[in-house]
Amino acid sequence: VRKETIYYFYQCEVSLPVELDLFRAELVDDVVSLSWTTLSEFNNQGFYIERKTDFNNWEEIGFKQGEGNSSMNMDYAFIDENPKYGTNYYRLRQVDFDGTSAFSEIETIVRNDPKSIIYPSYTSDYLQIENMVQGVYHVYIYNEIGKVVMTKRMDSSNSTINVTELSPGPYFIRLINKDYTSESHLFIKMR
Repeated sequence: VRKETIYYFYQCEVSLPVELDLFRAELVDDVVSLSWTTLSEFNNQGFYIERKTDFNNWEEIGFKQGEGNSSMNMDYAFIDENPKYGTNYYRLRQVDFDGTSAFSEIETIVRNDPKSIIYPSYTSDYLQIENMVQGVYHVYIYNEIGKVVMTKRMDSSNSTINVTELSPGPYFIRLINKDYTSESHLFIKMR
């Protein structure tokens, strides 16, 4: 006995909930400006703005209410006031009133970590640190063979380190900020 399978195909029109025309991210000074445009919206509750860095999961950083239903171009904007140093990835998660969602393409922004300035390079008593990002820092000073000889916790408003107790010679100072980004500098302790 031979079984025969019959397939029926139906053609139907499905309205997409949102027709996204443009999604853009731009670094302006120290913040990221996100903007997007929809050509039409149907049943659109809104947009969750999501960000991730190289090794993190996506996190919601904001929400913009949608128009619901619209056949006109709608412009949206959002400012990420605290982008991370390094590579930031952004996407939109568009949500309908029935709970279904869709994702935009991903935009990438690289925020370079401003390097602190440590001076003088040759000192017998104090080091000054300038251009520190706001926040708390963990400071490690290593001797020439890589042994930690001094640790200190400081915030960006206190930019002086007393090194009078160190023996003369070359040292590396490593600054680690609240985002766990670090930078190292060389200095020479004089007599």
